[in-house]
Order: sequence, then C-alpha cells, then structure tokens
Amino acid sequence: MKPNLAFGPIDSVAQYLLYLSVVVLGVLLPLLVQRWRTRREQAALLARTVRAINAEIAANRRRVAASQRTLQTLHGKLVVFREHRLALRLHRRAGGDAATQPLPPADTHGDVSVPLVTRTAWDVARLAQALVLLPEERLNAYTRVYQMQELFGNDRAALLTVLMQIEQLDLPLDDVRIETLDAQLGILVVALSTVQYHVGLAQGLLDAFDDALRGQPTSPHPSPST
Repeated sequence: MKPNLAFGPIDSVAQYLLYLSVVVLGVLLPLLVQRWRTRREQAALLARTVRAINAEIAANRRRVAASQRTLQTLHGKLVVFREHRLALRLHRRAGGDAATQPLPPADTHGDVSVPLVTRTAWDVARLAQALVLLPEERLNAYTRVYQMQELFGNDRAALLTVLMQIEQLDLPLDDVRIETLDAQLGILVVALSTVQYHVGLAQGLLDAFDDALRGQPTSPHPSPST
C-alpha cells in the first residue's frame, strides 16, 4: 500500500476506517457549521421581524382605537342632529312660527380622527424574505391585519367626503326651507350609515390587531353592516 503522510502506512482495516472517518468529518464539519450559522441568522431575522411588525401593529392599533372613539362620538351627535332636523321639518310643515321651533343642539360635529396606518415593517419583512420564517398561524394573523388595513385605508375617501358634507349642514335656521331640510336628512342618512360602517370596520381591525399581538390566528369577523 501507498504510505499516508498523516497516519503512516494503511495496513489494517481499523486504520482505513480511521482515515475514512477523518476525511468524512473534514467534509461534514464545515457543512454543519454553515448550517448552524444559517439557522442562527434565520432565528435572529425572525426575532427582529416579529418585534418590528408587532411594534408597527401596536402603533396602528392606538391610532385606529382613537379614531373609532371619535367616530362613535360623531355618530351620537349625528343622531341628535337628525332628530332635530326631523322635528324642525315637522314644525315647518305644520306652519309653526320661529318662536316655537325646536332649538338646534349645541354641538353637532366635533373633531374626527382619520388615521393613517402604516405597513413599513411588513414590506421590509417581505423584501427580506423573512415572512417564510414565520409560523403559519402567526403569518395568517399578520396577513389578515394588513389586508384589513388596506380595506380600512381604501375607504378613507368615502369617509372624508361624508365629513365634508356634514360640515355644510350648519345653516341659519331662518334660511332653511322644507326642501333644504329634506336634502339635509338625506345627507344625514348616508352620513350615519357611513360612520357606523367605519365604526364596525375599525372594530374588526382592532380585533385583528389583538389576535396578531397575541400570536394567535385571527378568527373571521363578520363584515359591518352598511
């Protein structure tokens, strides 16, 4: 046999097996080290991704919760405003004079918060291919959150249009005719429906936020009634 510089002449099965083991170990050890490093990097990437997305969801949740409270307040004020306009319409049709007409509510509108929800952490995770590292249940919960956020954002234009129409309802009562009251009541019907829809949509989004932050799959929520 040819001499081996490391082990000397291979003249037995044991020496041959030892030589073979060293060769195999020399091949496998770098692969095992590289695999360990890859898993460690993936674990670190997964931890950073979960922290970033959870922080973004928590911030978005605070904005949506604040917005929902203002919308609920607005809904209550619009109900009062509608009742006044209905009473005023009946008063005018009955031929009542200005001295006996119902007085308008003191405050009918109020400030409404229409939040901007972000998705930066989600997009960064997608570009970094970190989403494939997420457990299936957590990925489903996150996916539902950002899908609902998109729906919430797409409906901003309709809500803003209604809010602008509401601002135009305040007219001096002496100048309000029956036809104007009818038009205002039509606007109020649409406004109440739109505001109530966004209250329900915000609640569904808040529930999705909570499920995602708990690390649990999001259960389906019924669509808010229009």
